[in-house]
Amino acid sequence: MLACEQCVSEYLSCFSEEGESGDVIELHPQFTSSVMKRIEGIEAKRREKAKRRDIFYYSAAACLTLFFMFAGVFEGFAGMIPEITKKADMQMITSSRSGNRDIIEFGWSSKLMNSTLTFLDAMKPKDEEVLD
Repeated sequence: MLACEQCVSEYLSCFSEEGESGDVIELHPQFTSSVMKRIEGIEAKRREKAKRRDIFYYSAAACLTLFFMFAGVFEGFAGMIPEITKKADMQMITSSRSGNRDIIEFGWSSKLMNSTLTFLDAMKPKDEEVLD
């Protein structure tokens, strides 16, 4: 392109305000507003769809919660919590007395994790074998 002056001028005319032939490409005055209206319409549909999806998920979660509540699942859990926390506290006390510093964990996240695992272990049937 650098070897041909006519090619360079033709190429540059594509980017200039007016080409060599004097043609100016003009857009309709309402072009920008019509494009923005379409984009707003698409965005509104997307937001409405997401809103309906969220309402569905929240409704499903509420229904499951009510089902579990009426089935008495949470009542069984509530009765087990004091026993599980007492067991977890005893395990931490015995581990601190044994001098094994690797078992002692400080921090609420570790305690919560250990309590949850103890809780899940307590829910497991005793005669069921765990398959890995």
